[in-house]
Amino acid sequence: MPDVGDRSRDEAVALRTIRVAGTIALVLGLALLVVLPAEPAVENVPGFTTAVLGFELASTPAHVAGILGGAGTPERARTVRRMMLGTWIDFLFALAYPTFYVGIAMFLEVRAGMRRGLLLVVTALAVTMAVADGLENGELLRLCGPLDVASMAESLARLRSFTLTKWYAIFVTSGLLVPFLWHAGGRWRWAALAFGGAATFGALSGLTLPAIEGGSMMLLVAWVVTYGCSFGRPGRDRPE
Repeated sequence: MPDVGDRSRDEAVALRTIRVAGTIALVLGLALLVVLPAEPAVENVPGFTTAVLGFELASTPAHVAGILGGAGTPERARTVRRMMLGTWIDFLFALAYPTFYVGIAMFLEVRAGMRRGLLLVVTALAVTMAVADGLENGELLRLCGPLDVASMAESLARLRSFTLTKWYAIFVTSGLLVPFLWHAGGRWRWAALAFGGAATFGALSGLTLPAIEGGSMMLLVAWVVTYGCSFGRPGRDRPE
Protein backbone atom coordinates (compact mmCIF):
# COMPACT_ATOMS: atom_id res chain seq x y z
CA MET A 1 0.00 0.00 0.00
CA PRO A 2 1.22 3.56 -0.65
CA ASP A 3 2.55 5.34 2.42
CA VAL A 4 1.19 8.60 3.82
CA GLY A 5 3.77 10.61 1.90
CA ASP A 6 2.74 9.07 -1.41
CA ARG A 7 -0.94 9.68 -0.67
CA SER A 8 -0.32 13.31 0.26
CA ARG A 9 1.74 13.83 -2.90
CA ASP A 10 -0.91 12.20 -5.10
CA GLU A 11 -3.62 14.27 -3.45
CA ALA A 12 -1.63 17.46 -4.02
CA VAL A 13 -1.21 16.58 -7.72
CA ALA A 14 -4.95 15.91 -8.04
CA LEU A 15 -5.87 19.18 -6.34
CA ARG A 16 -3.44 21.05 -8.57
CA THR A 17 -5.08 19.47 -11.63
CA ILE A 18 -8.51 20.61 -10.40
CA ARG A 19 -7.22 24.13 -9.76
CA VAL A 20 -5.44 24.57 -13.09
CA ALA A 21 -8.22 23.05 -15.20
CA GLY A 22 -10.81 24.87 -13.12
CA THR A 23 -9.08 28.21 -13.55
CA ILE A 24 -8.87 27.76 -17.31
CA ALA A 25 -12.53 26.66 -17.44
CA LEU A 26 -13.54 29.65 -15.31
CA VAL A 27 -11.73 32.15 -17.53
CA LEU A 28 -13.08 30.58 -20.72
CA GLY A 29 -16.55 30.30 -19.21
CA LEU A 30 -16.58 34.01 -18.42
CA ALA A 31 -15.40 34.72 -21.97
CA LEU A 32 -18.24 32.60 -23.34
CA LEU A 33 -20.71 34.43 -21.12
CA VAL A 34 -19.58 37.74 -22.62
CA VAL A 35 -19.24 36.60 -26.24
CA LEU A 36 -22.19 34.28 -26.86
CA PRO A 37 -25.59 35.83 -27.62
CA ALA A 38 -27.75 35.97 -24.51
CA GLU A 39 -31.00 35.72 -26.47
CA PRO A 40 -32.06 34.24 -29.80
CA ALA A 41 -32.49 36.61 -32.74
CA VAL A 42 -36.18 35.74 -33.08
CA GLU A 43 -37.29 32.88 -30.82
CA ASN A 44 -35.81 29.93 -28.99
CA VAL A 45 -36.48 26.22 -29.25
CA PRO A 46 -39.65 25.61 -27.17
CA GLY A 47 -38.81 24.94 -23.53
CA PHE A 48 -35.37 26.58 -23.58
CA THR A 49 -34.36 30.04 -22.38
CA THR A 50 -30.67 30.25 -23.31
CA ALA A 51 -29.80 30.70 -26.97
CA VAL A 52 -26.75 28.44 -26.87
CA LEU A 53 -28.53 25.42 -25.39
CA GLY A 54 -31.41 25.95 -27.78
CA PHE A 55 -28.96 25.98 -30.68
CA GLU A 56 -27.16 22.86 -29.44
CA LEU A 57 -30.47 21.00 -29.22
CA ALA A 58 -32.15 22.43 -32.32
CA SER A 59 -33.79 19.73 -34.41
CA THR A 60 -35.32 21.60 -37.36
CA PRO A 61 -34.20 24.34 -39.78
CA ALA A 62 -36.96 26.51 -38.27
CA HIS A 63 -35.26 26.22 -34.87
CA VAL A 64 -31.97 27.40 -36.37
CA ALA A 65 -33.69 30.32 -38.10
CA GLY A 66 -35.39 31.26 -34.86
CA ILE A 67 -32.12 31.35 -32.93
CA LEU A 68 -29.81 32.87 -35.56
CA GLY A 69 -32.42 34.78 -37.53
CA GLY A 70 -33.52 34.40 -41.14
CA ALA A 71 -31.97 36.09 -44.16
CA GLY A 72 -33.91 39.30 -43.56
CA THR A 73 -33.57 39.43 -39.77
CA PRO A 74 -31.63 42.56 -38.68
CA GLU A 75 -29.99 40.71 -35.76
CA ARG A 76 -28.78 37.75 -37.82
CA ALA A 77 -25.29 39.04 -38.69
CA ARG A 78 -24.51 40.01 -35.11
CA THR A 79 -25.98 36.81 -33.65
CA VAL A 80 -24.08 34.59 -36.09
CA ARG A 81 -20.83 36.45 -35.47
CA ARG A 82 -21.12 36.08 -31.71
CA MET A 83 -22.21 32.44 -31.94
CA MET A 84 -19.25 31.54 -34.16
CA LEU A 85 -16.72 33.33 -31.94
CA GLY A 86 -18.14 31.63 -28.87
CA THR A 87 -18.03 28.26 -30.60
CA TRP A 88 -14.34 28.68 -31.42
CA ILE A 89 -13.64 29.53 -27.77
CA ASP A 90 -15.63 26.46 -26.76
CA PHE A 91 -13.11 24.20 -28.49
CA LEU A 92 -10.71 25.17 -25.67
CA PHE A 93 -13.40 24.94 -23.01
CA ALA A 94 -14.12 21.41 -24.26
CA LEU A 95 -10.60 20.43 -23.15
CA ALA A 96 -10.67 22.23 -19.80
CA TYR A 97 -13.81 20.87 -18.14
CA PRO A 98 -13.17 17.18 -18.96
CA THR A 99 -9.69 17.59 -17.43
CA PHE A 100 -11.42 19.12 -14.41
CA TYR A 101 -13.47 15.93 -14.07
CA VAL A 102 -10.37 13.74 -14.31
CA GLY A 103 -8.72 15.83 -11.58
CA ILE A 104 -11.74 15.28 -9.31
CA ALA A 105 -11.59 11.53 -9.91
CA MET A 106 -7.84 11.51 -9.19
CA PHE A 107 -8.53 13.29 -5.92
CA LEU A 108 -11.32 10.88 -4.98
CA GLU A 109 -9.10 7.87 -5.68
CA VAL A 110 -6.77 9.12 -2.95
CA ARG A 111 -9.25 10.71 -0.55
CA ALA A 112 -12.41 8.63 -0.83
CA GLY A 113 -11.43 5.17 -2.02
CA MET A 114 -12.50 5.40 -5.66
CA ARG A 115 -11.20 2.29 -7.42
CA ARG A 116 -8.66 2.64 -10.20
CA GLY A 117 -11.10 0.96 -12.59
CA LEU A 118 -13.70 3.63 -11.92
CA LEU A 119 -11.07 6.33 -12.36
CA LEU A 120 -10.43 4.88 -15.81
CA VAL A 121 -14.17 4.90 -16.54
CA VAL A 122 -14.36 8.59 -15.58
CA THR A 123 -11.33 9.29 -17.76
CA ALA A 124 -12.97 7.52 -20.72
CA LEU A 125 -16.16 9.52 -20.16
CA ALA A 126 -14.11 12.73 -20.01
CA VAL A 127 -12.53 11.88 -23.37
CA THR A 128 -16.03 11.21 -24.71
CA MET A 129 -17.17 14.65 -23.50
CA ALA A 130 -14.25 16.37 -25.20
CA VAL A 131 -14.62 14.53 -28.51
CA ALA A 132 -18.41 14.89 -28.64
CA ASP A 133 -18.18 18.59 -27.74
CA GLY A 134 -15.62 19.16 -30.48
CA LEU A 135 -17.77 17.37 -33.06
CA GLU A 136 -20.80 19.32 -31.83
CA ASN A 137 -18.92 22.58 -32.33
CA GLY A 138 -18.09 21.60 -35.88
CA GLU A 139 -21.78 21.15 -36.65
CA LEU A 140 -22.68 24.44 -34.96
CA LEU A 141 -20.18 26.26 -37.18
CA ARG A 142 -21.67 24.59 -40.26
CA LEU A 143 -25.16 25.63 -39.22
CA CYS A 144 -23.98 29.22 -38.89
CA GLY A 145 -23.21 29.17 -42.61
CA PRO A 146 -25.55 29.38 -45.61
CA LEU A 147 -26.68 25.75 -45.78
CA ASP A 148 -29.65 24.59 -47.79
CA VAL A 149 -32.48 22.86 -45.94
CA ALA A 150 -31.41 19.35 -46.98
CA SER A 151 -27.83 19.84 -45.79
CA MET A 152 -29.09 21.53 -42.63
CA ALA A 153 -31.27 18.53 -41.81
CA GLU A 154 -28.29 16.19 -42.07
CA SER A 155 -26.16 18.48 -39.91
CA LEU A 156 -28.92 18.78 -37.31
CA ALA A 157 -29.17 15.00 -37.03
CA ARG A 158 -25.44 14.78 -36.36
CA LEU A 159 -25.64 17.71 -33.96
CA ARG A 160 -28.34 16.07 -31.87
CA SER A 161 -26.28 12.87 -31.60
CA PHE A 162 -23.07 14.67 -30.59
CA THR A 163 -24.83 17.02 -28.17
CA LEU A 164 -26.71 14.29 -26.33
CA THR A 165 -23.55 12.16 -26.14
CA LYS A 166 -21.72 15.08 -24.54
CA TRP A 167 -24.45 15.93 -22.04
CA TYR A 168 -25.13 12.36 -20.96
CA ALA A 169 -21.41 11.70 -20.52
CA ILE A 170 -21.33 14.75 -18.26
CA PHE A 171 -24.41 13.73 -16.27
CA VAL A 172 -23.32 10.09 -15.87
CA THR A 173 -19.88 11.19 -14.71
CA SER A 174 -21.41 13.66 -12.28
CA GLY A 175 -23.57 10.89 -10.81
CA LEU A 176 -20.58 8.57 -10.44
CA LEU A 177 -18.72 11.18 -8.39
CA VAL A 178 -21.51 11.81 -5.88
CA PRO A 179 -20.99 8.97 -3.33
CA PHE A 180 -17.23 9.51 -3.28
CA LEU A 181 -17.53 13.27 -2.83
CA TRP A 182 -19.92 12.61 0.04
CA HIS A 183 -17.45 10.15 1.58
CA ALA A 184 -14.66 12.74 1.24
CA GLY A 185 -16.51 14.64 3.94
CA GLY A 186 -16.43 18.26 5.03
CA ARG A 187 -17.21 20.87 2.44
CA TRP A 188 -16.87 18.32 -0.37
CA ARG A 189 -20.37 17.17 0.56
CA TRP A 190 -21.74 20.43 -0.86
CA ALA A 191 -20.17 19.45 -4.18
CA ALA A 192 -21.78 16.00 -3.85
CA LEU A 193 -25.22 17.60 -3.45
CA ALA A 194 -24.71 19.87 -6.47
CA PHE A 195 -23.42 17.09 -8.71
CA GLY A 196 -26.32 14.92 -7.52
CA GLY A 197 -28.75 17.65 -8.53
CA ALA A 198 -27.14 17.89 -11.97
CA ALA A 199 -27.33 14.12 -12.46
CA THR A 200 -31.00 14.18 -11.42
CA PHE A 201 -31.83 16.83 -14.00
CA GLY A 202 -29.91 14.75 -16.54
CA ALA A 203 -32.11 11.75 -15.78
CA LEU A 204 -35.23 13.90 -16.05
CA SER A 205 -34.11 15.09 -19.49
CA GLY A 206 -34.96 11.60 -20.75
CA LEU A 207 -38.60 12.57 -20.12
CA THR A 208 -38.40 16.26 -21.00
CA LEU A 209 -35.34 17.46 -22.89
CA PRO A 210 -35.35 21.04 -21.51
CA ALA A 211 -34.41 19.56 -18.11
CA ILE A 212 -30.86 19.67 -19.52
CA GLU A 213 -30.99 23.42 -18.96
CA GLY A 214 -31.66 22.89 -15.24
CA GLY A 215 -28.83 20.37 -15.19
CA SER A 216 -26.46 22.89 -16.74
CA MET A 217 -27.27 25.39 -13.97
CA MET A 218 -26.61 22.77 -11.29
CA LEU A 219 -23.35 21.85 -13.00
CA LEU A 220 -22.23 25.45 -12.80
CA VAL A 221 -22.86 25.39 -9.04
CA ALA A 222 -21.09 22.01 -8.70
CA TRP A 223 -18.03 23.15 -10.63
CA VAL A 224 -17.70 26.40 -8.68
CA VAL A 225 -18.09 24.63 -5.32
CA THR A 226 -15.57 21.94 -6.30
CA TYR A 227 -13.12 24.55 -7.55
CA GLY A 228 -13.37 26.36 -4.22
CA CYS A 229 -12.92 23.13 -2.26
CA SER A 230 -9.72 22.35 -4.15
CA PHE A 231 -7.91 25.24 -2.46
CA GLY A 232 -7.92 23.49 0.91
CA ARG A 233 -4.73 21.92 2.20
CA PRO A 234 -4.04 18.31 1.15
CA GLY A 235 -5.35 16.02 3.88
CA ARG A 236 -7.72 18.62 5.36
CA ASP A 237 -11.18 17.26 6.24
CA ARG A 238 -9.94 13.74 5.47
CA PRO A 239 -12.54 11.19 6.63
CA GLU A 240 -11.49 8.70 9.24
